[in-house]
Amino acid sequence: MVRFPLLTGRDTTRVSSYSIKSAYTTSTDNFEFSLYDEDPEKLDRLEMQPVELLINGASQLIGRIDSTVIGNDGSAVTCRGRDYMADLVECNIDPSGVIKPGMTLADALLGLFGPVGIKTVVSDDDAQLRQIRASHPVRKSGKGGGHHRKKVNDFFIRPGEGMYELGARLSARLGGTLQPGRNRTELVVDAPSYEQETTFSIFCTRDAINSAANNVIDGEASRDWSSFPTFALFTNKTGSVGNALNGLSATKDIWEVAAQSQELMEIIQRSTFSGRILPTDKPNISNGELYRLLYHRDNDSKTKEEIDNAIARAVADRLRETLRYTVELRGHQDPKSGALWATDTLAQVNDSIRRVNEVLWVHSREFRYSKQAGATTHLELWRPHSFVINSG
Repeated sequence: MVRFPLLTGRDTTRVSSYSIKSAYTTSTDNFEFSLYDEDPEKLDRLEMQPVELLINGASQLIGRIDSTVIGNDGSAVTCRGRDYMADLVECNIDPSGVIKPGMTLADALLGLFGPVGIKTVVSDDDAQLRQIRASHPVRKSGKGGGHHRKKVNDFFIRPGEGMYELGARLSARLGGTLQPGRNRTELVVDAPSYEQETTFSIFCTRDAINSAANNVIDGEASRDWSSFPTFALFTNKTGSVGNALNGLSATKDIWEVAAQSQELMEIIQRSTFSGRILPTDKPNISNGELYRLLYHRDNDSKTKEEIDNAIARAVADRLRETLRYTVELRGHQDPKSGALWATDTLAQVNDSIRRVNEVLWVHSREFRYSKQAGATTHLELWRPHSFVINSG
């Protein structure tokens, strides 16, 4: 269903095709849908109109129509747009805006984003969008980071900076991301949730007996280890022989990361060297074991927490490439739980054809529908902890 909150009597289910795409790390969700009506006037002047898109009664996107296309006999219109986060992307910070020392992140954002209608800034615990979109309980352990309550200090607004650009930059510095909320007046600041129950399942096999349970139309697993470090070292000052004796430092060994996945551990144990190798060392590397140092001097890190966060992000970015699993599924709902597919959730993948057998995190999700193909869902899944904002 398409709802038009400013147009009385124009809500409609006369949708011949649609696409709704959401990605956790993308600033805006995107949509496209085609409407038809015997009265062509009902298809006119929809540009800039706010809309809400629902599937099976569950809200999937609150946004605005950016552009329209009318062709053929004029009885249908194709509408394209983005969610309400685009209002922040396209709007610059007013030059009179200020961030005062001691403000919380929520207070700072509310003081700057009021012109586009933002009235509330909350954490993920207050507004779990994944549950709204899934139309199903998604239970998580632990509490949110409370990033919106953290203090903002030593921060400036760049002239001409966009609202979303500033909000994302400020949120990341405090360990969070900027996400849409339950309505267009609310923003959520939080990090990805990896400590949650597995809600979804993906199953694919060639086995003739069990293949009736397949929900996969097509899929691909890409594994790229070309840039993954075996040891990472971050400092904020130059120290003696790279030991950062005069400043802060953080280290991470690939063997620490490997414990979360059996596939990771098998590859790492048989082909890499554990630990740091100094130029003066004589390591016992005789059979082609890999050693690859990632070193970075991060002058922006002022505390141990900030440099720990920096190294965690860098290693996670490279971990992501070790498995990207893309899949096309039948329908929009998980066949076991009945939940609508949603980002920032966990799925148990058992795909014997692409040899993926582990729990993965849903990074992006696209719902598609056409009369020819019916309803399908397109996902990209990553290993948990392959997108992090902080080290905690």
